[in-house]
Amino acid sequence: MNRETKDNLRLLSEAETAALLGCSRAWLQRDRCINAPHPKVPFIRISRSIKYKLSDVEAVINSSRIGELPNKKEK
Repeated sequence: MNRETKDNLRLLSEAETAALLGCSRAWLQRDRCINAPHPKVPFIRISRSIKYKLSDVEAVINSSRIGELPNKKEK
């Protein structure tokens, strides 16, 4: 299994996810409760633990992007 595949399968804690998204843990908790059954950030419940797939968090970040990066001028 290559590194990219391992990273996409990696599960993040609530604190790690909040840090990546630049939000609070409370915001993630509200998102799970208020927006159920369709939260903005998909999550996995394992017993009493909440985990987030790194690839899902990256998809949320990419879907929130506004505008385009300027193209590099070709020589």
